[in-house]
Amino acid sequence: MGWSTLHPRAQRLVADVLVMLNLTERNGNPDEIEERLRRATKDTLPPCLTYDRSPLHPEHSVGRADGNEPGATCLPTCHFRLCPYPPKGGRTQTELEEPFCRQQQALLRSRFRWRPPPSAATRLRG
Repeated sequence: MGWSTLHPRAQRLVADVLVMLNLTERNGNPDEIEERLRRATKDTLPPCLTYDRSPLHPEHSVGRADGNEPGATCLPTCHFRLCPYPPKGGRTQTELEEPFCRQQQALLRSRFRWRPPPSAATRLRG
């Protein structure tokens, strides 16, 4: 039950919120976390959630010496500077369970793909 009873668009929103929380509340001192939260407080979502998920690099491990710092893998136009996704095994975070991830993959292949609401286009133009 739980998330599986939600409409596919709501499931996608839940997943995006969890990813954003893990990106902002990852390891670091309180000042670093506060700075990431400040950068995440925008009227839009980062390109890694709306356009291209490749900068997230969820396959990174804790032992990796480079590329795990926030902003290391962001797209050049990204102002959020939060990617990559925190490596598994780091600070305790809200992990997305495998069934939920499989359902998200299925949604990506289905007719329920996420599309921005029509109101988003008017906000971008204005």
